[in-house]
Amino acid sequence: MRRIGHVGTADHNAFNASPLAVLNVARDSMAEIGFSPATRVFEAAGAGACLITDAWEGIEMFLQPGTEVLVARDGREVAEHLAALTPQHARTIGEAARRRILAGHTAGHRAAELKRHLAEAASRKASVPPRAYGSVDGAFAARGRFDPAAAPPRSLRRLPAMASALLPVLGIGSVLLLAWLLSENRRAVPWRTVIGGMALQLALALAALLFHWGVLQAVSRGFAWVLRRWLGVGGALGLGAATHIFVGMIEAPLLIRPWLARLQRGELFALMTCGIAGTMMVIYAAILGPLMWLIGVPWAESAAAAELMGTKTVLNEFVAYIGLANTPAEALSERSRIILTYAMCGFANFGSLGILIGGMGAMVPERREEIVGLGLRSILSGTLATCTSGALAGILA
Repeated sequence: MRRIGHVGTADHNAFNASPLAVLNVARDSMAEIGFSPATRVFEAAGAGACLITDAWEGIEMFLQPGTEVLVARDGREVAEHLAALTPQHARTIGEAARRRILAGHTAGHRAAELKRHLAEAASRKASVPPRAYGSVDGAFAARGRFDPAAAPPRSLRRLPAMASALLPVLGIGSVLLLAWLLSENRRAVPWRTVIGGMALQLALALAALLFHWGVLQAVSRGFAWVLRRWLGVGGALGLGAATHIFVGMIEAPLLIRPWLARLQRGELFALMTCGIAGTMMVIYAAILGPLMWLIGVPWAESAAAAELMGTKTVLNEFVAYIGLANTPAEALSERSRIILTYAMCGFANFGSLGILIGGMGAMVPERREEIVGLGLRSILSGTLATCTSGALAGILA
């Protein structure tokens, strides 16, 4: 046995087709949930590899155990499969798996499935009656719940156009104030990092224009350098934060794994926030409604926006974006939809927190307890970070 290190994407097919069998071990969180095969499962099967995988619920929806994939519950069963596996049998399983994948699990099949879902969503949207908004004074109904049908307080109903446009600036200030109030050590806040980060966030809000001008690629290459020089953060954190732009919340820390154990507590928290920033619905609506208003969503639309942000936090951003697509046009203005598109663009949800804790806890087990302790704070800070992006988008919209 020899270690070959990282295998580039272009070489995946050759690698999967070379050995007698390919072993797949799902992440604990994916195995517990089930019905969540990793991309490498489809890659290996599509290359005609004989795949040996751990057991998780729903595998038969993708590959039939015994004929298209071999399932092992522990290391002993992996060894038994390998001992009994002949080259001919391996080829038979690999060819059957490849036929199954090409028949129902290619990118083309997923695109057609997405197109069908979008068409169904558009059809449902056309049939949903307009959402009614009442004219009751006050934003909170009986028992203190946030009432979607309530009108804003009288003082907020007629904001001048300029004040309405600049309201997200107040929202950004409120988000920063809330983050400061919830800090573990308010006297040790690195204001250089905060101010520099806000300036960089404003620059990133213009990323679409920069892309069309051909500047974004050059900016991306120097992003890690800028983080180190401008914000004063360490090289490991700067590289990890910059990498989050392109890869997932577990893949980025892997790049700086040798330095994870030496990161300061604040640096570790910042790295987790970068990964998260990528129900109790009534409570979330009550809390998030005013926050949505502060970042630029009109008060009459803040209840619908809060419901979507709550969905994103408790479930995930994909469900929330589907809800946004299904929201009637009269419930959210075009500007509010732009704000929400940016505000919901992140992984600040409980499912992602589990993946983050599991992944980083495995990389640096001696700090697992500390990572768990920072978990809920990272959800909050990640949500506040994406809300500032939404506020900036509202200013520029």
